[in-house]
Amino acid sequence: MKILLFTDGIYPYEMGGMQKHSFYLAKYLVKLNHEVTLVHCVDKNKSVPSNQEVSDFIAGSSNLKVLGFHFPNSMPFPGHYIYRNWLYSGLIYNHFKNTLIDYDLIYTQGFTAWQLLKNVKNAKKPPVIVNLHGLEMFQTSFSAKEKLQKFLLKIPAKYVIKHADFVQSLGGKLTLLLEKLTAKSKVFSCGIGIDSTWMKQDLVSSSNIDSLKPLKFVFIGRYEKRKGIDVLNEALNLDESFKNELHIDFIGPIPTDKQLIGNHIIYHGTINDEQAIKAILSKADVLVVPSLSEGMPTVILEAMSMGLAILATDVGAVSELVNNGNGWLINPNNSKSLFEHLKLIHQLNPEQISQKKKASLSVVKTYNWSQKIEEYVYHFKSIIG
Repeated sequence: MKILLFTDGIYPYEMGGMQKHSFYLAKYLVKLNHEVTLVHCVDKNKSVPSNQEVSDFIAGSSNLKVLGFHFPNSMPFPGHYIYRNWLYSGLIYNHFKNTLIDYDLIYTQGFTAWQLLKNVKNAKKPPVIVNLHGLEMFQTSFSAKEKLQKFLLKIPAKYVIKHADFVQSLGGKLTLLLEKLTAKSKVFSCGIGIDSTWMKQDLVSSSNIDSLKPLKFVFIGRYEKRKGIDVLNEALNLDESFKNELHIDFIGPIPTDKQLIGNHIIYHGTINDEQAIKAILSKADVLVVPSLSEGMPTVILEAMSMGLAILATDVGAVSELVNNGNGWLINPNNSKSLFEHLKLIHQLNPEQISQKKKASLSVVKTYNWSQKIEEYVYHFKSIIG
């Protein structure tokens, strides 16, 4: 297949779950000898890496062609991020508008197909797939500001969903959301994957969990309302003695004034080195994901691959990854429930934790990119055919 891949950034030049998804999708499609033309962007404050550098880093194959842009800038105003996405989608469309027919399939992340879908409604073109990942704009809002932001984001989201030939769901509640927004026949479900380099080989057992070792929790994410860190902070502040007893590491850019003080609470700040993240995860037992809205979080897959149990909110496609076997699912925006579960988990014996951790390793194997890419290819060929 000859695939045109529109992204809003590629890992490691831009960070985020969607950017990692784009990276691995391109990498593994090329591994299967499909021809991929990858379009990506970087923030205005960064230098656009050479096309050859990106191609060599991802695949080192002539089957991968790369085109990089600066993500357009604008004066700040309400909705400026949406406007910048409109401009970026225009850059992409203007570059490829005369060569679209050369491709078998166009796969697009976020709003990157916006102007393409507007300008080629009746023109001959290959099928266009849109992947909006978490569909956060259609999930529950927990503040007036967030409600306004989501209202604005719904405008381009509804447009690309309506005009795309096919729309990808990551599964779980996201499929139900999409089927309310467009024809069921246009929606297909396919989750994200994780690279085999993350896969922990040795199974966790109660024999190698030191009963004297304190249970360790970890949170990974930036300070953003939808990531639920305010809810986590509120939960930990419900009991000062428990907070001082709990061992928890925070990875991500958390402002100093939002950091808690506890005997065993550690803030590592932003870590971009995967090996450093793996080192912290290898010593942890439970990942805490208190998000108010989500897609299918890469961080859950990464933690599971390192043998962690998962305490997460039941939002987006999280239920595809977490169940009673490998963790705990709770309702979002409920600090009391989160606190009770943290305390419950903290009191479990090593064998109970061991069973959850082993279950995570078992579940995550089915999300290995080397297997997951076959699922993508199946859907792509069905769409083309």
